[in-house]
Amino acid sequence: MFLAIDIGNTDSTIGYFRDRLLRDTIRIQSRTSTIDEIGTMIVGFLEKQHGLKTEILGVGISSVVPDLTKLYCSMVKKYLRAEPKILDHNLIVDFRVLYDDAAQLGTDRLANVIAARKLYGYPVLVIDLGTATKYEIIDNNGDYLGGLIAPGIWTGAQALFEKGARLFPVKLEEPEKLIGTNTIGALQSGIFHGFLGQLIYLNDRIGRELGYPNLKVVGTGGYVELFKDYPGLFNDVDPGLTLKGIEIALNR
Repeated sequence: MFLAIDIGNTDSTIGYFRDRLLRDTIRIQSRTSTIDEIGTMIVGFLEKQHGLKTEILGVGISSVVPDLTKLYCSMVKKYLRAEPKILDHNLIVDFRVLYDDAAQLGTDRLANVIAARKLYGYPVLVIDLGTATKYEIIDNNGDYLGGLIAPGIWTGAQALFEKGARLFPVKLEEPEKLIGTNTIGALQSGIFHGFLGQLIYLNDRIGRELGYPNLKVVGTGGYVELFKDYPGLFNDVDPGLTLKGIEIALNR
């Protein structure tokens, strides 16, 4: 069994693989900050929910939070009795990474590229809807061209709630009508449809810029569920894409 760990700014996602297939995942808030808290949750997830003993053959970690990387490495050694492999920019890949400085490329983004190339072919656009919204573009040769980073839907909404003296948090969901007739409806519509407009515009703009009118689009990330059913937005939705990329890269 292989365990893939994706450490993010808001949440860390852990997935276990058997026979190279993602079987299940657990999400832990990244502010969960002690080795014992994290270890107990993961062991409980594996043993109590799935009857699995902690006989882990391998563990791979991708992290965009350096302070948590060491914490998770220590947890893996203590609770899972394994030596974790860390995904970084030095990974040898069979495609070109056309980023000016590969060391600045988040390893979650690299994992998404690795998984999308293998599982969905190319050219392909990956959109990861998390704390940030990340767009990754792979050309028709399978090379990684680069991407875009924008505020995530909740990140942008939080800034609005905090800066507006008379505004307040609302549930992130598509409202029944576009034009709000109260503050809740107006906020929900502006947040949801404003973000949706960004997705539609950038999908189209990226495809036209590259000359790929039928560019395949794969959606992933914690907020992809909000938009997965919108017609014509995604060709595929794969919430486990980052974990699959970690497994492909490090389970060798």
